[in-house]
Amino acid sequence: MDQLKLKLREYYQRIREQQPGDGKGKAKDGVLKLENDILTQFGLPVSKRFVQILHDFTDHSQ
Repeated sequence: MDQLKLKLREYYQRIREQQPGDGKGKAKDGVLKLENDILTQFGLPVSKRFVQILHDFTDHSQ
């Protein structure tokens, strides 16, 4: 569970640091990998719906 908390924190930080238009490159690849890891640990498929939930989480956690 500690691994998951660390991944969630890292995901949150990376999303918050991204500038609008940063849709490519290593930063984006890192975010995609984190999304995959986080959703997989919850037993969820990597789908648009669940990724959107992660994005909403970062938007509402200000």
